[in-house]
Amino acid sequence: MNIGAACKRIAKEKRISAAEISRTTGISQSYLSMLFNGKIDDPQVKRLYLIAHVLDMTVDELVEYAETHE
Repeated sequence: MNIGAACKRIAKEKRISAAEISRTTGISQSYLSMLFNGKIDDPQVKRLYLIAHVLDMTVDELVEYAETHE
């Protein structure tokens, strides 16, 4: 699973909307949509850090989730 799909799945499981992630991180909803739908292959680490923080995870945990889930 790519990192964007992992973010999307975790957010859904935690009932955190893309709008809430956008509002909290300052990352645009259009960027999040592209990330969540696999249109961004190599997101900036800073943005992953911000998203992971909202999801109450570390970037390492987020990457591990992406690597171990289909």
